[in-house]
Amino acid sequence: DQLTHNYAPREAGEAPAAFAKRMVGNAALVFATNDPVMSACTIAQNTDAQIRELMNDFEDGVIAKIVGLVEQDQGARPISDDIPGLVRTLVATTAMTLSHDPAFIGRGEDPQRALDVVERLWLNALWGGSTP
Repeated sequence: DQLTHNYAPREAGEAPAAFAKRMVGNAALVFATNDPVMSACTIAQNTDAQIRELMNDFEDGVIAKIVGLVEQDQGARPISDDIPGLVRTLVATTAMTLSHDPAFIGRGEDPQRALDVVERLWLNALWGGSTP
């Protein structure tokens, strides 16, 4: 919970694009604060059952918080009725991008480019690309 306390509802007047940027920025902060541990655990969960359980528990908490935020956001227009599944996909994509997995950022590419794409994914998946 300490690592996810920055996930707060979209403020009155806060544009969906700014909210998406804040959500990805908060995730980046968690990774940066705990890097290289978060990056190593994100990759290691594919081969280590104990790490996978720890990461799944952490991700479940993050997903539950974000699902709650989306469900209370009256301006949200998610691309799927399965909000938990949608958010889970977005969280996983964000985590793999932040861990600098080459499948998500490319080899020798600027990770910020991939993060810009992740922000757009959040925006379009949850608000239909809305900028107001």
